[in-house]
Amino acid sequence: MKNKTDSQKDLSKKDGMTRREMLKMSAVAGTGIAIGATGLGGILSVVDQVDKVFDKETAQADEGVPFYGKTQAGIITEQQTYCYLASFDLETESKADVIALFKKWTKFADLTASGGALSDADNDMLPPSDTGEADGLGTGNLTVTIGYGASFFMKNGRDRFGVNAKRPKHLVTVPHMAHDSLDAAYSDGDLCMQVCADDQQVAFHGVRNFIRLATGVATVRWLEEGFIRSPEGETPRNLFGFKDGTANVDHASKQGFADVVWAAADEPAWMKNGSYLGYRKIQMLLEVWDRSSLMDQEDTFGRHKHSGAPYGKKKEHDKVNPAKLPTDATYAWRRTRSNRCTAVLILILLV
Repeated sequence: MKNKTDSQKDLSKKDGMTRREMLKMSAVAGTGIAIGATGLGGILSVVDQVDKVFDKETAQADEGVPFYGKTQAGIITEQQTYCYLASFDLETESKADVIALFKKWTKFADLTASGGALSDADNDMLPPSDTGEADGLGTGNLTVTIGYGASFFMKNGRDRFGVNAKRPKHLVTVPHMAHDSLDAAYSDGDLCMQVCADDQQVAFHGVRNFIRLATGVATVRWLEEGFIRSPEGETPRNLFGFKDGTANVDHASKQGFADVVWAAADEPAWMKNGSYLGYRKIQMLLEVWDRSSLMDQEDTFGRHKHSGAPYGKKKEHDKVNPAKLPTDATYAWRRTRSNRCTAVLILILLV
């Protein structure tokens, strides 16, 4: 597999390619995930309100974000600073093995969201049950969100676990889009897990121990980490230094969430209060970008870097005037190729 430097060199060799065109040829991975309201238990109907399996003496005073609720945490939860997104391939064809894994994950998700740690066995000749790096750090507002890929339901034409009849209506393998250069090694997967927290060490501890608990049943297909911060009430900036999310759909209301986030009423029952996640990995050629002039950078987005205002305007949220934009600005490029889209919930990790 080529590293980023090699990929950058290959892209740079294309005749007549501008910096902006290089940025547009950037999607290298994609995943479509169905996220049920109750995480793992909904689809196989195996997880009840399980007992906590941690030593209560290790639980922290801060309550954090509860794992159990009407919807999964980590979807409309206030955005945390750090995120790990992991995709897993199941190495078993046994439904019983999958159920056992789901039970372990559910218990640990509830545990780690509460700031607890796995209890060690009495035998100190065995490895510790918990890796221990989050001891004493509290919950960090950690959330765990779990979903299913299309291949969980059907793979190679076979209903693997007898649940394809419960497959969400719109769950498909993410299709190839214009200018994609998808790498199969970083796309798709049977299961997907998002672990977020305001403390990176707490988030890492969570995903690390989920991986350990899956030993022998599921293996990591790909793993991405990301971070994002912004002053309170302001649009966050991406690694290009531009505000990222200015044009996001404003759905922070009960009706807005119903319209944009939560699955429709015609979905299978287990998807009620569940959602979909579309993941696109974007390759950012920072070395090229950092050598670009401010004018060239702003022309790429059709916005002023510091204020976020569109060309011809003074404020970030002023209405865009397409006539003021370069013809190959990102805004114009997206609109001409995405005019069939309305509101889409997408998680993008920029690396």
